Amino acid sequence: MNVEQAIHERWCGWRPLVDLVPAERLYSGAAQGAGWPYVTLHRLDGAQIARTSSGTLVARVPLEFRVWDQQLARAQAVAAAIVARFNRAEFAYAAGRVLDCLPTGQSQSQAGDGTWRVGVGFIVRVEQLGT
Repeated sequence: MNVEQAIHERWCGWRPLVDLVPAERLYSGAAQGAGWPYVTLHRLDGAQIARTSSGTLVARVPLEFRVWDQQLARAQAVAAAIVARFNRAEFAYAAGRVLDCLPTGQSQSQAGDGTWRVGVGFIVRVEQLGT
């Protein structure tokens, strides 16, 4: 299991977020036939890996949730729920443990067709097991 899959699992485990965007409309990569709203999860450039003094590998992975919707207010509500669920969160997954999710900011833009994109950025610190 990778970090994106662990985030998907955490998303599924929180009813307020699932009520806004069902888990099947959270995508890692290109969205296929999505309804409104939907969310894409992207790894950004700039990941860093360090080894602690105890020999554990810790990665700093920049991620961005991108909320896509025709209604700005609804996209902003989804972004707020993402922050509520992931801000400073720590949780385990099969290949390691997320130490924390540190917010890096938000952005919003509107495409020519009127679709809104609200971006929510995080630095996710991950401890990798078995390394």
